[in-house]
Amino acid sequence: MKLVNINDEADKMRYGVNSLLQDVEELHDEEGIEMLAVVYKKKNNVFGYGTTYGNNAEFIGLLELGKIHLFEDTLE
Repeated sequence: MKLVNINDEADKMRYGVNSLLQDVEELHDEEGIEMLAVVYKKKNNVFGYGTTYGNNAEFIGLLELGKIHLFEDTLE
């Protein structure tokens, strides 16, 4: 498992919210994103989610795929 020190500026730049948003925007501009689902936690510990228009079953599948990949990444 790779540990990320959130107090380290390099980690903030590499793994921060802004860099993720930029990466997603670049991906959409270059290749186009058909569907998007997001789950987030605010600083006050309240979570939220959002999706673009699309098939609910596909969104559940996308979230499951993301969950599997995230789990596999944490085991490395």
